[in-house]
Parts: sequence; structure tokens; C-alpha cells
Amino acid sequence: MKQMTSLLLSFITLISVLSCQSQQQDEGIYADIQTDKGTISIKLEFEQAPVTVANFVSLAEGNNKNVAEDYKGKKFYDGQVFHRVVPNFVIQAGDPTAQGSGGPGYKFEDEIKRDSTGKPVLIHDRAGTLSMANAGPNTNGSQFFITHKATPHLDGKHAVFGYVVNGQEVVNSITQGDKIISINITRKGQDAEQFDAPRILAKSLKSYEDKLAKEAKELEEAKKQLPKITADKAKFFSDMKTKAKTYNSGLKVYTLKKGTGEKPKSGVTVLVNYAGYFTDGHMFDTSWKDLAKTFATYNTQKDKQNGYQPFKVPYNKEARLINGFREGLLQMEYGEKALLFIPSYLGYGEAGAGNVIPPNTNLVFEVEILDEKF
Repeated sequence: MKQMTSLLLSFITLISVLSCQSQQQDEGIYADIQTDKGTISIKLEFEQAPVTVANFVSLAEGNNKNVAEDYKGKKFYDGQVFHRVVPNFVIQAGDPTAQGSGGPGYKFEDEIKRDSTGKPVLIHDRAGTLSMANAGPNTNGSQFFITHKATPHLDGKHAVFGYVVNGQEVVNSITQGDKIISINITRKGQDAEQFDAPRILAKSLKSYEDKLAKEAKELEEAKKQLPKITADKAKFFSDMKTKAKTYNSGLKVYTLKKGTGEKPKSGVTVLVNYAGYFTDGHMFDTSWKDLAKTFATYNTQKDKQNGYQPFKVPYNKEARLINGFREGLLQMEYGEKALLFIPSYLGYGEAGAGNVIPPNTNLVFEVEILDEKF
């Protein structure tokens, strides 16, 4: 009787998997996640997120060459549980310890492709979005989640790599502790069949390792050069301040590069690059990535969030900027670059700004309005 029951369950499972696969009409790579609540069929975005898909596929198929020794040659996800379920939000799995902090024995960087406007190409815009769980930038491992609904606040922070095509009702029925029985990967079409997941992942991890080593070396070199760089910058500020135009407020402005001769109209949006310094030449923030690296302030998390780019701001007196920055900006033209010497009372004043700007600190900003109109 037990043997008959086992055969019947196996037959039902086979029918379920084949049913899901029969609905996969388009070419691509698919993952059928068989759970004790049913099967979730997902189309993996291997063209837009090849490394993240390679990670998932190689873990699921048991041919991942980078996993810790305990997991080598094993289908990583089989038998694991959904260790985190937040109703009307996500179901999460992929932790071999089921505690929320486990992984495969390595981490890889966020793979979030962006369009020409800087927006992520793959987004959390629907129920059934498959995305990587992480503990911050570049901490991806094996944990993933599937959404119950659109979750746009996760865009750019978590790497999307697939969407449910069948079985969203199963996603919605999953509760904490439900089990992944197995994950079956199918490939349709030449590109999908030629997708070598273990090789793609291994190559990416090696490239990421080399990148980290290079960045660490550059940072150390920048730190060695920093005393001279900041001293030179402080002297430059001192010299330019004597040539700057002084306004009634106490703001001083020195033009580094002339503009086009046209000032933006009040209220229009302008694109602004900036670098903020203390008067001793040390930089505390910038929109220029190369400059951040030169002054040893480069921040990977800021870079991943597309922070090293010009910011948009209305060209008017209501712009939400510190007083000295706003006043200086309103003196500038399209294409102009200038130094703004901002006394503390036009900056962050007696309060300062967290642990970045001490109270009563004079500041210098290098500011550029790009010659672009909206």
C-alpha cells in the first residue's frame, strides 16, 4: 500500500511538472520550483541578468563550482524551506540554515542593469517577481524571494532575475516552513541551451575578486597621496578666495569656467554636479566618481545606487538646498563651474550635519550647472 501511495505521489508530481512545462511556450530558461504546496514556474531573465541567473541555475542543478565543500555536487535548494514569509509582501528561501544568514560560501555583486536614464531595466513591478535577497550592496549569495505584489521600493536595491509565469496562487499559499522539494531547470532555444551557468558564474566571481583587489589598491594609493592633494587644494582655495566676488550675505563666488551666457529661467530644472570640501582641502562628498576616488571618499553603495551623477534641482529660491549653495547656484549660467565659499551661517550652522559636518564649519563647494535643458 505504501509503495502504491509513493508511486501515485510521484505520478502526480510528474503530471504537475509537465503541466507547468507545457505552458512554457516562449524560448528561454525556466525554473519549476516544486513545493509541498504545488509548483511555481518562473521564466529566468538570463539575457538581462546572466550572472544572477547563472548563480541560481548552477545552485539548483548542483554543478556550481564555487560553493563551500559541504554543498559541492549537491542540488543546493532541494529540501530547503521558505524561512521567511511576510504576508502580502514576499516569500523567501535559499538559506541552508533556515535562520536567514546562511549562504553558499561566497558573495557576488549586484547585477542591476540600467537604461539611459539610470532606471533599472528589471523591476519589481508585479506579483511574482523573483529577486535576490541581500544584506546590503554586493552581498548576494543563494537567498531569493518572490513577491506577492508590486514592490517598487525595492528597485535598484535588489537584483531581479525572473518572473512567475504559472503558479502565483502557490506563491500566495506558501507559509513559513513550507518546503522546496526540488527545482527543475529547463532550457528552450539555442541561446538558452548554450547558457553555461557554472562557467558564467565562476568567470564573474573571478572578475569581481580582481575588481575588489584593484579598488583596494587604488584606495591605499589615494590615501598615501591624500596629504599632498588636500594641502594643494587648501592652498588653491585660499588663493581663489581672495579673487572671489563677495555678496552681501557673506557668500563668495569664484568662476572656474565661464558659462554659455544664458542663465536658466526661474523654476526650470537644472542638472548640477558638485564637490563639497572643508577649508583644509578635505572632501566630504561629491557627484564626481573619479574625484571621490582621488580623495579616498569613494563609496561602493553610493555607486550602486547611481549616486555618482548630477542631481536635478529647481533653479529658484525655493530649492531645498543650504542657503549658501542655493544663493551661489542662482548666480550661475548654463555650463558654468564655480567655487562657492560658504560661511557656516549660510551652511549647516550651529547644528552641523550628523557626523559629517561639525557645527560652525565654513565650507567650499565646487559646483557646475550642465548645459542641458529640460
